[in-house]
Amino acid sequence: KYSECPTLIVCNLLVNMAEDKGSIMRADILDMHSSNATVDKVLGPASNKRFRHEPVTVSGISFISSLWLFFILAVSGALIVSFVFPTWVTVSSVRINRDLVVQDVYIGLFWYCRDDSNGTQQCERYDASNDDPLAPSSLDDVQAFFAACVIYAAGCALLLVSFIVGLCAYCKPRASGVSIFLIAFFIQLIAVVLLVAGLLIFPIGFDSSFAKQFCSEVHAGVYNKGACDLGWAYFLAMIATAIAMYLPALAIFSMNVSDGVTAYVCC
Repeated sequence: KYSECPTLIVCNLLVNMAEDKGSIMRADILDMHSSNATVDKVLGPASNKRFRHEPVTVSGISFISSLWLFFILAVSGALIVSFVFPTWVTVSSVRINRDLVVQDVYIGLFWYCRDDSNGTQQCERYDASNDDPLAPSSLDDVQAFFAACVIYAAGCALLLVSFIVGLCAYCKPRASGVSIFLIAFFIQLIAVVLLVAGLLIFPIGFDSSFAKQFCSEVHAGVYNKGACDLGWAYFLAMIATAIAMYLPALAIFSMNVSDGVTAYVCC
């Protein structure tokens, strides 16, 4: 009988310790729930967002998301205008040879314009087959302009796609647990990279024989405009691209506001 006493004592101690531990865990859980409820009651549900694993979507319509959509539309319009007009490079007067002096030449992404002797402006695409002695011999001669055109156009198109995605986020901020604003964020991030790449590739075209006949055979080269000047369309493209860099951040802020999050969180 006495030999069993130590075993009984140990068993009782273990049982008591388990019960004490269980009661402590239950008390901690109750305290956590009560603290969360107190935070919700005092500061509102949004301040307690960090305790929730799943976001509680409030609405896709907010001041931030409306501002974001407005800037997407405005920047897209500016980018399209700069894309269409051939005034990325301008030169007021240039002597091509002894008998040919050209006035007001404009070089764009996919076409160029110049004034003839009668003051009439003639515009031609780089790939057009014509008898203009100033036209590029082939697309290889203006491949930098052509590459910049394709990449810049892709950036503009993606930005317009992000506007459509943003309109969808207005109606339904989340689909299958994924924020539509987050999808627009990645689309705009790629669009900005393409726009910047297009702006950086375009000045490489100054090294082509087509550009050198207007901008000086000696001084014009890669990132050297020579006697030419950058036109208003190129500056408009730079300003619009600079503003477009802030659009992905606004997409994240719009997502946080739609989920009722006051702090800056990525996803």
